[in-house]
Amino acid sequence: MMQAQRQQVIGLCLIIGAIVLFVAPWIGRPLDVGYPDTAKDAHRNELAVGTVVLCIAMARFARNPGKWPDVMVLAAGA
Repeated sequence: MMQAQRQQVIGLCLIIGAIVLFVAPWIGRPLDVGYPDTAKDAHRNELAVGTVVLCIAMARFARNPGKWPDVMVLAAGA
């Protein structure tokens, strides 16, 4: 029971992190702390990593995760 709750908390944290990565460039723009127009690669990188992390986090809820989702998130972040 405790292990299942731990996995759900980790999945929820991954979802929150993915959403932050996905929307950060648009939130920072009106506050003048976002990326300049020349940093399109960094914007695309955040979108891609956010999408990968979100997909992995959703898969954690669908079935019992092993160590591979954590390794994939680490690889996406690297």
